[in-house]
Amino acid sequence: MKPTKEQERKPFETLTLCWRLYNAALEQRAMGYRERGHLPSCTAKRTYCRH
Repeated sequence: MKPTKEQERKPFETLTLCWRLYNAALEQRAMGYRERGHLPSCTAKRTYCRH
């Protein structure tokens, strides 16, 4: 059985979305490091994620 064009495209779209999300998070982390000179502590990450 061959997948339809949509079935072929969907996994690629999902991976592209995950890649963009990862890169955006990585850029935010890098920007925070450049601004503050250090990475956030585990406590700061937990507090940030709750809000």
